[in-house]
Amino acid sequence: MSDYLGGVINGINDKTEEAFKYLYNTFYASLCRYANRFVGEFMDEEDVVQEIFVKLWEREGKFENMRAVSAYLYRSVHNACLVYIRDQKEKRQEELIQHLGEVMTFDSTDNEQLLIEEEYYRQIFTVLNSLSDQRRVIVEMTMKGMRNEEIAQSLHVSVNTVKTLKKKAYVYLRENLSREGWMFLFTFL
Repeated sequence: MSDYLGGVINGINDKTEEAFKYLYNTFYASLCRYANRFVGEFMDEEDVVQEIFVKLWEREGKFENMRAVSAYLYRSVHNACLVYIRDQKEKRQEELIQHLGEVMTFDSTDNEQLLIEEEYYRQIFTVLNSLSDQRRVIVEMTMKGMRNEEIAQSLHVSVNTVKTLKKKAYVYLRENLSREGWMFLFTFL
């Protein structure tokens, strides 16, 4: 895996399309959620994240490891959101100043917690997408609060099939997520 990530880092530094697709697929959803926490309904977080990927492509310089790339992406999204909020003060001054105040009241511990949570979301998203389609759908339906009977009816399978597939999915998730990632996911199940 480290050889693969080393290849991805080299690909990012060399600006290969394959490496950027991997980076986009790995971080896009997580970065959108992160941006949404700052700008909410005030702007389209997808535009912010896409612009960050464009800037990454145009960026001069090299990355040493995936942690540096991740830090760059999250810090860039954070800064882009704060710049947007600052620039929009005149248009929606009251709403944005209140929202900016809420964002800026986070102390470093809160920001670290947000980054940790986003990393768990990214891990969970990646592992969920590696499940078979049927298992992934069952876990996602469970996360939405659906009971086994409702899932079985929706998927036109037996309740026992749902239970079996769910159990196999949980075993796979537990084996492929960090202990903390599993515990974080468990809060949604």
